[in-house]
Amino acid sequence: MTDIEHCTVRPYRDTDADVVRSLIAELQDTLRGLDTHLPRGEQMADAYLTYTFEHCRMHDGRILLAEVRGVVVGFATVLNRLPFESPDSPTGHFAYLMDLGVRAAFRGRGIGSALMAAAENAARSAGALEFRTLVLHGNRAVNLYRRCGMTDYSLTLRKRLD
Repeated sequence: MTDIEHCTVRPYRDTDADVVRSLIAELQDTLRGLDTHLPRGEQMADAYLTYTFEHCRMHDGRILLAEVRGVVVGFATVLNRLPFESPDSPTGHFAYLMDLGVRAAFRGRGIGSALMAAAENAARSAGALEFRTLVLHGNRAVNLYRRCGMTDYSLTLRKRLD
């Protein structure tokens, strides 16, 4: 049996703060492998968890947790109501996948797909017109996002000046 057969996705509960914090730290350390200028997970996890809660309150957000046999192994944060703000944007709002992280030992087993489906369902239920995310260049998660039907939309370029 694969882990996806034992995976359930559920909403965040107040008792989940510590596990979400640890998932944030692990995700950050993974992303730091793509950009060493990012802070270490333990350095930013508390502040980022607070930031996540604030943005969920402001934008009808949800934190979703993936469990395998009762153990939390991944999370997704979706902000369901971000307004299109610039004059050249569509009217209405879109949903934004703020984060998706799966413990390293559970990657490649369908957990990310289950989290994506739940996040997309939350966005659709909130009436979002689009579902967007941002992914760092080189992040393998882009393959998951594309398998789930997301397509390239924009490209951010940068040049380090230090």
